[in-house]
Amino acid sequence: MADLPEKTTIVDAQSTARPGLWTRITNRLPFLRRKRGIAIVVIAILVIIGGGLAGLAALHNRSSRNGDTSTGSGGSEGGSVPNDDAIKSDAYFYGDSPAVYPSRFSPDPYLSGALASDTVEGVQRAGVITSTKHFIGNEQETYRMPHGEHQAVSSNIDDQTMHELYLWPFQDAVRAGSANFMCSYQRINNSYGCANSYTLNGLLKTELGFQGFVVSDWGALYTGMATALAGLDVAMPNAGEYWGSKLKSAVNNGSIPETRIDDMITR
Repeated sequence: MADLPEKTTIVDAQSTARPGLWTRITNRLPFLRRKRGIAIVVIAILVIIGGGLAGLAALHNRSSRNGDTSTGSGGSEGGSVPNDDAIKSDAYFYGDSPAVYPSRFSPDPYLSGALASDTVEGVQRAGVITSTKHFIGNEQETYRMPHGEHQAVSSNIDDQTMHELYLWPFQDAVRAGSANFMCSYQRINNSYGCANSYTLNGLLKTELGFQGFVVSDWGALYTGMATALAGLDVAMPNAGEYWGSKLKSAVNNGSIPETRIDDMITR
């Protein structure tokens, strides 16, 4: 049998009801029962909100500055422009995949390569692969993708400039062990970045000895079999109408050697 205090509690509906939220809070934080305590909490909340808004504004301003920086000599629809600016390098996370940009670290190729190398090593030491992008000559946003009937801009780069300026930071990323490279939207010397055998097979995989896999920028497949033969290994986010059953047919009719497919899936 319950004792008297318990009995009186049982028969009292008010006493058996769970205390309200504010009552529970003030029981744990008695200072909130005073006006000064409430004022302190309100001020703290406003400071947190203000700090968050200031951070968002700073991020927006930084993004705006990056977006306003043109790195080519100007653009014309479907035209070709020389790339006079140096490689830049940056790193950011796309979802769970860290991307290393030879794009915003520095205008100096040597420094840019050193920082890209350290970034690759640091990230991959944590057990996450890096994606180094965009290979190569992606130095302006204007017309970097095909639009309407016009082709994307072409980054026309001579061999010496390619090796001494643009390729250098990517070389350091390869030596650091970057597991993945992403080819670019725009053209390089009038051939699209993800269908450019000179840059993918020649420079990246042969000259630099890159052992990882090459993925396309999102939707950067503009041709079918040419991209596979040029050195592209993975189509992102999908191959659309270009690969799939057509890739199988190309192997069956001898257009693409099966060893190339083996290379694509084992890198």
